[in-house]
Amino acid sequence: MEVESSDIRVRNPSTGLTRKKKIIIGVTVSVIVCVIVIVCAVTLSGSSDSGRPRRRFLSPTRNSTGGNVTERVIQYIGNGTCGTTYPTLECGDRAIHFYQEFEYKGKRVVIFSQIPDHPAEKDQPKGNPNTRCTRWQFMQLPLNPGKLVDESKYEESSMDTIGAAKTGVGFFNYLANPQGGVAMLLEGDTMDSCGGHSAPGHKYHYHGNIMCITSPAANGSTNYDSCKHLGYHRDGVPVYGFCKDSNGKKFTSCYKLKSGAETDTVTTVHKTYTLGLTTSSYVWSKTDFDRKKCNLDKANGALNPHHGGKYTYFMTDSYPFMPSFYAGDQGIADICNAN
Repeated sequence: MEVESSDIRVRNPSTGLTRKKKIIIGVTVSVIVCVIVIVCAVTLSGSSDSGRPRRRFLSPTRNSTGGNVTERVIQYIGNGTCGTTYPTLECGDRAIHFYQEFEYKGKRVVIFSQIPDHPAEKDQPKGNPNTRCTRWQFMQLPLNPGKLVDESKYEESSMDTIGAAKTGVGFFNYLANPQGGVAMLLEGDTMDSCGGHSAPGHKYHYHGNIMCITSPAANGSTNYDSCKHLGYHRDGVPVYGFCKDSNGKKFTSCYKLKSGAETDTVTTVHKTYTLGLTTSSYVWSKTDFDRKKCNLDKANGALNPHHGGKYTYFMTDSYPFMPSFYAGDQGIADICNAN
């Protein structure tokens, strides 16, 4: 497309006179667009052969400290860097939600900001002195983890983040404290309608299923027929919401309260639970499992007909609520700072 300018008067240096000179400005829009498309394609495409990621989400964002968080993580991976110090950034409603996963160098890379894609900390029955803040993190997971054959080698998870939800939030296990207090009992009344709350250190997290319909990534997690894929634990094993087995039976926990164990009650946004005081109040019942009264192993896992018949973990509406053992056979990933 050609755009003609207005006349411009130019002085002739040999005569000192001025004359009108018509200037034609040529703008070739198609060339500019083509260059932009090529640059974008080179930036966003990639393959494992060239050392660039195959990305499921092709709109990487800039993180709070500046720079493209996806490219920053790729650089960290290349350098073998895994920082574990997290600065306090935006907090509360100003905090930034982010979740991304892609394959890179034979691993599933998950980047998350520990901030949900849904409203949070608004409607819990009891106040919580802690609040959520942006915490840029990543982990490198095995792509196709299997299940350990020997269940005695399942590793109990520790407190803090044991996985990442597709909502952008961390998974925490069943513990409220190092003494074995049950998180749902001691903290359930500080959890919002989505099932999340913040820990000291500004870590918003879940101790069980994601219970709200306001999350685009987790909507359907409470529907047993939907069997929603919610995220991954640090051993790479996928985590699902409520679900049914291949016979149409609900996946249910095989943990039961020990005879004579002391209990107490807690009222959450959704219901009232009567629970044992500590994790030692419960035992996984192989007898019930063998008699098919329940169908989840010690890690709250089973073969999942909605995941190609592969082993996955499941949330349950009874103790332990959150799968809290690692049963994957390819190790446990570190969680690294993505700032």
